[in-house]
Amino acid sequence: MDTEILKDGHLTHQPATNVIQRTKLLSPRICSVGAGLGIFGGIAFIVFGLMCVLVHAVAGRDTILDNVGALMLIAAIPMMMAGAAFMDEAEKDKWK
Repeated sequence: MDTEILKDGHLTHQPATNVIQRTKLLSPRICSVGAGLGIFGGIAFIVFGLMCVLVHAVAGRDTILDNVGALMLIAAIPMMMAGAAFMDEAEKDKWK
């Protein structure tokens, strides 16, 4: 049972409907798909972002590859963090 401590020191419990909705939305299958897309998508963004930056370094004049590469490298971090959060949620459901 989830318990929160309020500012005045009292304890409150989450309603059961929130827990039921959360378990429906974050089923193990959805968490597994989200974890796979987040982790492997983040790794793919790193690889393709580095390739874009390296092609820009060799070609020199094209700035679009540098911008796309930088954007992909920056976007890879939140993607991997979201994948890790989904993986933690899937692990939590596995041990129930």
